[in-house]
Amino acid sequence: MLVIVNPNNPTGSVLSTDWIYRFASTHPDKLLVVDESFIEFSCEDSLISRLKAAPLSNVLLIKSLSKSLGVPGIRIGYLYTSNSDFNRFISKIIPIWNANTIAEYFLELLLRHKPSLEESFQKTIDDRNQFSKELGQLEVVDKIFPSDGNFFLASLMMDAKLGPKFSQEMLLKYNRLYRKRIPCFI
Repeated sequence: MLVIVNPNNPTGSVLSTDWIYRFASTHPDKLLVVDESFIEFSCEDSLISRLKAAPLSNVLLIKSLSKSLGVPGIRIGYLYTSNSDFNRFISKIIPIWNANTIAEYFLELLLRHKPSLEESFQKTIDDRNQFSKELGQLEVVDKIFPSDGNFFLASLMMDAKLGPKFSQEMLLKYNRLYRKRIPCFI
């Protein structure tokens, strides 16, 4: 089994949908689990359209809507596969009531407000790009890694004298707080 998180967390790197599909096609004996929880913030399209057009039984596509929509308490997502054995297995073990009322209502709202949702994804992409550009200008930032997620990875030069200055700049300029004890993943 191979698990691909696309875009990757925490790096934000993304593999092309074509590459993933070709890999799965040329390795039919390998189970490929693809997590596309952050795909809306990427330049790549979801693999699901490709799988619907030309199914591959060795691919399980999973998607958490909670992550991309910023609603972790809703706990909603889906799994897509054309693997009939896997679908039969899941059908036997999944509870009859596998989604709560709030999550179902949330899905109805999403469908009604799809254009607003797409605008929100684009705004998040623009904000990520602008914030990473501005953050990259700070002297404590060694490198900002390119990202196709709603986050990015930064390498910081943190010595004793720069730490407080960075924390102050982050708080005053960006309303973000940096704590030295936690990994710097923004």
